[in-house]
Amino acid sequence: MKESNRTIGEIVAEDYRTAKVFEAHGIDFCCGGNIALHATCKEKEIDPALLTGELEAVKS
Repeated sequence: MKESNRTIGEIVAEDYRTAKVFEAHGIDFCCGGNIALHATCKEKEIDPALLTGELEAVKS
């Protein structure tokens, strides 16, 4: 599944280290975690490539 189609909750459940990235951007990954990454980026006006890059960086 394409990363941008996954929900915030799925991403954090797969790797808890990604929670720090979401926290830094003010993105709720717990109660509001049932929203797709691309939708969150649009809502928060965050560049999806930037956020995806930050997520990949914490995983390595």
